Amino acid sequence: MERTVGSHVLYKGVENHWRKTPMSKELGSRWVLDGGTGRSTLIAGEVHISDIDRALQKDAVDKGMQVIPGKLAVIGHEWLFGGMYFATPDKLDNKQPFVDRRVRQAMNMAINRQALATNILGGKAQPMRVTRFHPQADETLWPGIWNPDWEKRAEDLYGYNPLKAKKLLEEAGYKNGFEFTIYLYTLPGLPEIIDIGQALALDWEAVGLKPKLVEIDFPRVREQYRTKSIHGAVWALRGSDSGLNILRIFNKAKDSVVYTYEHPYIEERLEALGKTVDKVERARLLREIGEHKFNEFAEMPLFWLFAEAGVNPKYIAEYTFPGSITGFFTHLEYIKLAP
Repeated sequence: MERTVGSHVLYKGVENHWRKTPMSKELGSRWVLDGGTGRSTLIAGEVHISDIDRALQKDAVDKGMQVIPGKLAVIGHEWLFGGMYFATPDKLDNKQPFVDRRVRQAMNMAINRQALATNILGGKAQPMRVTRFHPQADETLWPGIWNPDWEKRAEDLYGYNPLKAKKLLEEAGYKNGFEFTIYLYTLPGLPEIIDIGQALALDWEAVGLKPKLVEIDFPRVREQYRTKSIHGAVWALRGSDSGLNILRIFNKAKDSVVYTYEHPYIEERLEALGKTVDKVERARLLREIGEHKFNEFAEMPLFWLFAEAGVNPKYIAEYTFPGSITGFFTHLEYIKLAP
């Protein structure tokens, strides 16, 4: 019905919707810059459903709001190294520190994941070992894709260890650190993303690195990663699980949309995946890609999170959604309005 860029979108309900005819005749989607504002507008009755920073949820509940969780922790959150274009030599800048595997491991080991989970996410987080490889959901789809050894080896390779991180940086030739950019922006479904970026900056400073925080509109970052021009910066994403889909989006060197980490080893296995329908063989190839990414510190995997919708019970009696609401709320036709 109506759309104002940077402000809101207004929808009109339709009769005989293919899934369910909504109770509400109109629905407005409003742009809110951060989780704190989302909480305030929810409590004030200005909006009826909102993201709420997990650390602020108790306060919202104390003020009469409700938090409706998804059924599974299927929102993945990771930070990514810019410039990992190993399968596109003309795009790879070998002078960038992130190209060195030791630097990538050091930056992973400098992260205090437990502190992030406790202090920013309210303890509502599960560890992610390989970016978007889910130990339950992916294993159900592709039995054999998950390597139990990733859990056993994670502490030794990725665990919080500032002293080892400093040693790795020194071995890589960066005893005095180096400068790089941390892009900060908001993304729906993870209102804490800026707080996490700021905390990461402190962790990296503690091992001698020199991060520069840059607030930026997400479309400007998206333009860089789509054109393989995001060098010397780290950046974050969040989204649903599915190892195969993410590999095709994140780790494919051509005809993709999000180029994060690419490598000839992965290219060979993606090509093989396109030539076999055997489920056991496909699971083996996917697991090999996961093993490569795990060993090469391809990304900085952080957490699996539950999707959580804050609602004002004066207006919303029930909201059932499938478990991932990043980017936008889904299945809104299932909302039951309060009498």
